[in-house]
Formats: sequence, structure tokens, C-alpha cells
Amino acid sequence: MCRKAYITRRKAHIMCRKARIMYRRYTSFFPEENNMGKFNGFRPGGGNMQDLMRQAQKMQENVQKVQDEVGNAEFETSVGGGAVKVVINGRKEFKSIEISPAAVDPDDIEMLQDLILSAVNEAIRTADETMEQEMAKVTGGLGNLGGFGF
Repeated sequence: MCRKAYITRRKAHIMCRKARIMYRRYTSFFPEENNMGKFNGFRPGGGNMQDLMRQAQKMQENVQKVQDEVGNAEFETSVGGGAVKVVINGRKEFKSIEISPAAVDPDDIEMLQDLILSAVNEAIRTADETMEQEMAKVTGGLGNLGGFGF
């Protein structure tokens, strides 16, 4: 065998060996791409992506359903021993504001303004808390879903 053929075969052998080593390193770092074994309890493959998308769509439908239910619900708040009563829906649209005649004092308008303001704020707070509680049930406590405003 001539020296040139020997060197060529040796180079090919070394390159093949390097390729095998690199392949082993790559597959040990990224087992999810070669479908060999589990990676953090997640079996890789196309089926799981479809399952994940199905779960996301189901969660999105549930979120929309909860938003509609809470949006249609009415929340009633009264302050000052029933002097001011506010009714609001889940979309924070006011349905009614009732003021008892006993709360109206022409000499003390500021007290009436404070009562109305506190009733409105309490109604909004109640609607927000209810929405957060219902959404936490659907999303499993994911918070606000990464800032998407749900």
C-alpha cells in the first residue's frame, strides 16, 4: 500500500470517529430530538405537540366561558348601612346606583360623594376578585398567563 492511500484511509477513519463522537455528544445533550428515552418526564415526538395544542385550545375555551359567565354576573355592594347601593356586572358596567333619601343632606354633600365613591370602588373590587378566583380555577393558578390580560 502506498503512503498516500494510507494517509487518505487514516484521515477518513479519523473523520468518521470524530463524527461518531460528536453524534454521541449531541444525542446526550438533546435526547428529545432523537426520540431515545424520556427528557424530564416528557416523551418527545409530534403527538405531544398536538396534545399540548389541544390542551391550550381547551383552556382557552374554558377561559372564554368563565369570562362570559363572570361578565354577565351582577355584583351588588352597599355602604353606609344601605345608604348607597351600587350594582355592577363583571364587565364593570354600572347597572344601577341607589341613594336613600336619608343619605341626602344638602349641608353635607361631601359625605354623599364619599359614600358613592366607596360603593363604586367596592363593587369594582368585588368583580375583580371574583374574576381572579374563577380564572385561577380554570388556569390552575398560572397567574395572568404571562401578561396576556386574562
